[in-house]
Amino acid sequence: MEERLFPRGSPAPDLSLNLRAGRAFSNAAAPGEGSPAAARAPEGPSARSPGRGPGEAGEGGLRGLSPSRRLAGALALLFGGAMAFRLWSLSGGAPLGGYDERIYLAYAQGFARGGFPALRAFLARLPGDPVLSRGPLPLRVLYIAAAAAACRFPGASGYLPLVALSAISGLATLVAAWALFTRWLRPPVALAAVALTAVSPLATGMSARALQDSFFTFWIVATLVFFERTLAGGRRRDGWLLALCALGGLLTKETMALVYPVLALAAIGGRWRRPLIPLAAAALLALAVLAPLAGGVGPLFAIYRRSLAGMGTNDYVLHWQRGPWFRYLVDLLLLSPATMLLAGVGAVRGPPEEADRPGVARARLLTAAGLGVFSALFNMDVRFVIFADVLARALAAVGLDVLALRFFPRRRTAALAAFAALAVALDAAQWHRVFVAGRVYDPVTESLVAADGITR
Repeated sequence: MEERLFPRGSPAPDLSLNLRAGRAFSNAAAPGEGSPAAARAPEGPSARSPGRGPGEAGEGGLRGLSPSRRLAGALALLFGGAMAFRLWSLSGGAPLGGYDERIYLAYAQGFARGGFPALRAFLARLPGDPVLSRGPLPLRVLYIAAAAAACRFPGASGYLPLVALSAISGLATLVAAWALFTRWLRPPVALAAVALTAVSPLATGMSARALQDSFFTFWIVATLVFFERTLAGGRRRDGWLLALCALGGLLTKETMALVYPVLALAAIGGRWRRPLIPLAAAALLALAVLAPLAGGVGPLFAIYRRSLAGMGTNDYVLHWQRGPWFRYLVDLLLLSPATMLLAGVGAVRGPPEEADRPGVARARLLTAAGLGVFSALFNMDVRFVIFADVLARALAAVGLDVLALRFFPRRRTAALAAFAALAVALDAAQWHRVFVAGRVYDPVTESLVAADGITR
């Protein structure tokens, strides 16, 4: 959608996140429920991973602590550092007040005052309003309702409630990513993947905006967590949670419908009937919520058709958001060159551990399918595929593990940590280059090329 810069400064909010809320996701990898972490839990000295020297006692190298305590300590440090970095990132970048941000703020404030009747009034104005008709639809009811709730907090004013929602959603995505990565990778590699996700220039930049991108990314990653669990034959509650997360995505942004083909591709060869009912139930529930708001099923789809047709006459879309099918790959490379090259290494070489190979195959498939399906959109903007950036960081962590084993086989875990720290530093510097020094508002290709100093 159209994104234009209207300079309006705003102080950074004071945000916090109770990470205990992520236990529902962390339980996704609990031992005894079929998680790779449980399957790979060492039972004795003979279970050490290949390449570990006799001087290393366990994955963390801290001999006085049990593996579970080392992992808990590493997680606490990681999420504490991620929170500090994301909060610090709120203080820089382009000013708030872009086209879509202004419309989202109007929707949120209107919903806070009038509820669903206010959204119906916005829908009635759409056809003849030259501003609303070129912006996001008021059918993104879950994000609008969450933003309206944030606007009700004491002291909330301007864009700050929406930015706070984006920042909290970005941190919640890290919790969901940890749950997903631990199903695919052994704990040290999963930690490296989450560390890379925490400093993702794209995710960090969007978590400082008054937009729905971070909120939407959380629902997609959470959907993937419970989709993987349901597909693997998890508990009945995993199916309910899959339906809940898919519904959250559908009520946040209409392009959640494109995630369904991605999941269908990922389900080929698996127990595809297990996630079918929860996903179908989510789609029907979303229709039951949105159709009455729009005045019926026919008017609902007419609104979507008008929105798609309007993109063909939208100057911003035509100039900035059109491109070839590989545009997302170019933009991700411009945003995180080192990390995306490492993802290529991880995708091509595969993991050193035999037990990690099914998980890496899943990450490879979901990343490729996500980028491929979203390339079918008329308008292409890399912020639409933040979820693919998250998945690619699992592959990048595998690439780091490959290099660690190749060059430092007897100090593999320490080398993995050192390489991950270097990659994290490079991504943090790249975020500063693009979003702070370059003051990029919408990360379209031309803006990223200029921010990287390739053209002026």
